[in-house]
Order: sequence, then structure tokens, then C-alpha cells
Amino acid sequence: MSNKDISREAIAIDGAVRILGISKPTFYRWLEAGKVRGAKVGKQWRFREEDIRALMEPRDPAVSRRLIAIRNTLKTLGDIRSYEKGCFTETLELLKDEEEAAACTLLKTLLGKAAERRATDLHLEPAPKALRVRERTSGRLRDAGSLPREAIAPLARVLRKVSCSRADKGHMTDGRLLFSVGSDATLDVRYHIFPSVQGEAVTLKLLDPRMTLPDLDKVGLEAGDLADLRGALRRGGLVLVSGPSGSGKTTLLYAMLRELVSQGRKAMTVEDPVEHLIEGAVQSQVRPEEGFSFQNALAGMLRHAAEVMMCGEIRDAGTADLLVSASLTGHHCLTTLHAPDALRALQRMLDLGIERFRLAEALAAVLAVRVVPRLCPRCRKKAPLDATRAQELGMGSVGTQAWEAEGCASCHKTGRSGTTLAYEILVPDAGLRDRIREGADATALAGAKAGMTSLKDRILAKVRSGETSVEDAIRAMG
Repeated sequence: MSNKDISREAIAIDGAVRILGISKPTFYRWLEAGKVRGAKVGKQWRFREEDIRALMEPRDPAVSRRLIAIRNTLKTLGDIRSYEKGCFTETLELLKDEEEAAACTLLKTLLGKAAERRATDLHLEPAPKALRVRERTSGRLRDAGSLPREAIAPLARVLRKVSCSRADKGHMTDGRLLFSVGSDATLDVRYHIFPSVQGEAVTLKLLDPRMTLPDLDKVGLEAGDLADLRGALRRGGLVLVSGPSGSGKTTLLYAMLRELVSQGRKAMTVEDPVEHLIEGAVQSQVRPEEGFSFQNALAGMLRHAAEVMMCGEIRDAGTADLLVSASLTGHHCLTTLHAPDALRALQRMLDLGIERFRLAEALAAVLAVRVVPRLCPRCRKKAPLDATRAQELGMGSVGTQAWEAEGCASCHKTGRSGTTLAYEILVPDAGLRDRIREGADATALAGAKAGMTSLKDRILAKVRSGETSVEDAIRAMG
């Protein structure tokens, strides 16, 4: 094509890639292969818009439907130019067609918007008529719109390619990629693809290195409880942190680990996955397919003379037994398990086959934690608490004042702004150790909580003070 065949009003490369929804490297490959026709005007390439739009319809009708659906979705998401500079640091050169490139733009846009709202999770869930999008912000999972169902196949394919995964479609896939947001921030994105009967479901966990981990005195423990926990850490033994998924167990575990590392102790961890790198600790991730399990890693730590051993989670009797044995020989052992409160965490250890006399000696502290969404201070307002809600909470007083938030620009219309920690802590004294040793039942063990502020009491206190809502309190108490 000659320069005379193309006017100065024709589009440049930036405009062409926006129309096509592809990356510049892909466009340049097309140009070199002769798939795109253009002409140089001065030092810049120019193209006729009709020639560019003629490239938009692939021959395969199924690919055509998916590509049109993705492009229409990008239009509904508004101005995506602010996300175009966001990129995956791994091999975008692997994306060889326009469908994948358009899906890549869509993925970057979804991640960019989620990062703006400080979301920790992004969920893409296939439904009969659409692809449901949900985000977890301030500890709550919220609807964030929907996408055409056709978008999930190319999105999943792009995720596998940019993370260099060898897994095929229809198989569960774990992966990791780095996503650049702006000039100074890179998100560590962990994803999992799950094959459902309605299509592949994708969950992406967004880890932002700019969000620094809190020190132990900043996690939200009251002064007396902080002193008790630090005393337990100094003495050594087993520290259990219990709670459901997403309750803040890992954050508290890392805070304790950093405290012990700062004292010059040799610390080693086994996690699934490693969520944050802790300076001064030797961290590892389980690889079951290679025979590297929690149990194998803990046994290896003992041969490395580790003083501090952190295990991401107790999942079986063998792991529990190794941690108790290490605690009894003077090691500082930190771990989590799924239990609703501190006493039931003890019962869970007994159910795993740990002898009572060993548990009584090994135990240093047990904590139960919940991350509770904090109401936005700019739009929260008082609201009466009716009798039904008061009964659900167990507050007793029908006339108690509660708080709610409708949402504002400051909180992205969510009504929530960050999270706050609710917890209970049990540091065993001689009396509790005797009860455990002697086989006391749940009622007798509950007497050990007499002087302890319970998890429920702390959540209710946050309702009364206006830190959290009634709905979030009920959800936290399960």
C-alpha cells in the first residue's frame, strides 16, 4: 500500500490495537507476517480503519462469539486505558491470537479494578447464563458484576499460558503470576482453576507487597493479652491459632514468626502456599507430588537445628504428633488448625490422637481469631437493634443501639473500610494443664475460660462501639 492510498486521518498503531483488543507485540507480528496492511507516513505506521476492522472477525464461529463477547464486555467496563500499562511479567509473547490478547486485556482490567478496591480475592464463577464475578474486600465477598459465559475459556487459557502451566483444560490447575500495577507496584497473584459442570471456575488471590505485615503489637491484641502471648513465645512450646479460612490466622502467625526471628532465633517454615517472605526465616512450600509434605518438612527442620518451626496448618495426626514432640524438646512451634474457638482447638488435637499428658506439657498458648469488617467511619450511622437481631446475637437488650453504613465514595459504595481483629486467647496455667492431663470433659475445661474475654464478647463489643455491623458480627460468630 502506498502513502497516497492512506490519509493522515488514518489510525496509528495505538488506535489499531485498541480496536482489535490485542497487544502491540501481537500486532507487530501480524505486520511482519503481512496479515496487516499499512503504510508509513513520515516515521509512523498508519492504517485504514476499515482494513483493521476487517481483521476482527475470525473464521471459526465459536471463536468469533467468544471474541465479540469479550470486546463487548470491555466496552461496558468503561475506560480501560488506565489498565493498559499493567502487564504480566511472564511471557506475553505466548499469546499468539487476537482472542487470547483480548482475554488478556480483560484479565488485566479485572485485576486492575480489583486492586483499586483493595480486594484480596477475585472469583470468576460459571453460571447457566453468565460468568459471575465476585471480589473479597474488607473480609466480605461481594458481587462485582458478570461477564459472558464465553469469556471463561480464553481467560483460563491465558492464565495457564502466562504462568507457564502445563496443565490441560479440564484439569485442576494451580499457578502464580506477577501483575504490574502502575510504575512502582507488582501484585503477586495466585490462581486456581477448578473444572465445574458449567465450565472452569477461577479464583485469584491478590497479594500486594505494598501492604506490609503488621508487627505483633499492631495486630489488634490488647495490652494484657499481648504481654501474655509474648511470655508464652519466650518460654517456647506449641502455639495454636484456630479459626475458619480467611479469619486472620496466617497474619497472626507471621507476626509471631517475625517477633521470634527478631530475637536472633533460627526459624524455618513449611507453608501451602508461602504468602509472604519473612526476612531471616528459611521458608518452604509443600509439594505433595514430589513427596515434600508437612511431615517431611518438619522432620527436616529438626536436622537443621531450627529453634522456631512454623507449620502452615495441621491437617493430619502425623503433623500434629511431630509438632507436639518438637515442642516438648524446647522448640518454638507455631501452627494453625480449623476450630471455632480455643477450647475446641484443644479437643481437635485430642481427636487427632495426641495423648493428654503430652498436650498438657507442650501447649504454650491457644488463640481463636476472626477478621471482622470495619464500618466506614464516613458513612456509618446509628440504627436501632430489633428483638430478633438481639436474640441472634445473644445481646439480651432489645433496645441496644447498633450501627450500619450505606456506602460512599470513600469506601467504594461498600460501607466497609478495612478490618478489625476479634480474638480470644488461652494461656494455660497449672490448673488447666491438670484438667487436660486428668481427662476433664468440655464442661470442666470451660471453667478455664472464666477469666478470659471470649471471642463472642469481643465481637459484641465491636457492635456496640460502632466498629462493625450486626450482620457482620453474626457472620463472624458463624
